Amino acid sequence: MCIHDELGRFIMAGTTWREPCLHIQEGEAWSLLSALQFVVSLGLQHVIFVVDCKVVADKVSKCLADLSQIGLPS
Repeated sequence: MCIHDELGRFIMAGTTWREPCLHIQEGEAWSLLSALQFVVSLGLQHVIFVVDCKVVADKVSKCLADLSQIGLPS
């Protein structure tokens, strides 16, 4: 993950490791969770997250119950 300021300048980066290998959607969702936890630990506010997987972005941005494998518990 990379953190940039409001002008797009690089601030810091972080990495994580997870086994076993995950499907793309699961990996993106797990990476987003890791990024959220990282940002919270830094005390940052007003953060915009960017993900590569449209399915994950759509699922996170909607406030609907999702019973799929990557859905949030209702």
